[in-house]
Amino acid sequence: MHPLTAIALVAEEKILEAQREGAFERLPGAGKPLRPDDEDAHLPPEVRMTRTILKNSGYISPGGEMDAGLP
Repeated sequence: MHPLTAIALVAEEKILEAQREGAFERLPGAGKPLRPDDEDAHLPPEVRMTRTILKNSGYISPGGEMDAGLP
């Protein structure tokens, strides 16, 4: 079994367990669709995901500019 497949299976089981325990009930925004970032709506999903990771890591400012301090 590929290691990433094993990780995905464990993650899926954890999510299902949390669902059974009610961990996702009454969350803010429950039942409403997620809004994509307006600035990234035209990008393919894999590029949006990459930009989100970079933003959350501080490599892209909220305005979308790359940080000059990248290695």
